[in-house]
Amino acid sequence: MAMEEADAIVFICDGRTGITPEDEAVAKLLKRSSKPIFLVVNKMDTPGREDELWEFYNLGMGDPWAVSATHGHGTGDLLDAIMDVLPEDDGEVQEDDDAINVAIIGRPNAGKSSLTNQLVGKERSIVSDVAGTTRDAIDTVVEHDGKKYRIVDTAGIRRKSQIDESVEYYGFVRAMRAIDRADVALLVVDSSIGLTDQDQRVAALAHERGCGLVILLNKWDLLTTPEERADLEDRVEDRMIFVS
Repeated sequence: MAMEEADAIVFICDGRTGITPEDEAVAKLLKRSSKPIFLVVNKMDTPGREDELWEFYNLGMGDPWAVSATHGHGTGDLLDAIMDVLPEDDGEVQEDDDAINVAIIGRPNAGKSSLTNQLVGKERSIVSDVAGTTRDAIDTVVEHDGKKYRIVDTAGIRRKSQIDESVEYYGFVRAMRAIDRADVALLVVDSSIGLTDQDQRVAALAHERGCGLVILLNKWDLLTTPEERADLEDRVEDRMIFVS
């Protein structure tokens, strides 16, 4: 999907480890694309050691670019080359300002990515039973009945005290930014677990930021009796009284 949407593709390999089977698999995939492709060999920290690049010609991706992301060697020339193949900018920024921003929020593994894929009609977000698969906010603009909606799948929101990775922290920050610019937030609750304190906290975050809120009871099919469903609905009415 990224290949289809890109104007240019930067394929990065590790100059210290050499070509790996994964590199060969990616190269095979990229050869199907007609987009401009830049084969970049990173960690080339000593300028002038082009002899270390010969191995990467075996990928059949043309001349490799030697760069050092840490020290900045070669990145300026690479950027110039990328700019040369990008389409001309007409000076107008397409922001879809008339689109309604919809943020899909909730605890990890509540089903946000599955819901996003259903709403946008394609596999836009990675779906997994492992909590925390979504690490960043993912935007997709869809049109329904002549109106544009920007659907934003966000990383699962946990208590700050439970966030123990820097990647997860930035996922949390970007989820907060998505809520800040949302007109409507869809709070996805895992019905199989029930309404939790964390669901209430996430609802409060959206409420404090002034965006509309829709509470979705996902995995409804896992509640097998009318009594279980009625109990959960009553609990939502009782514990979410602070939002309309």
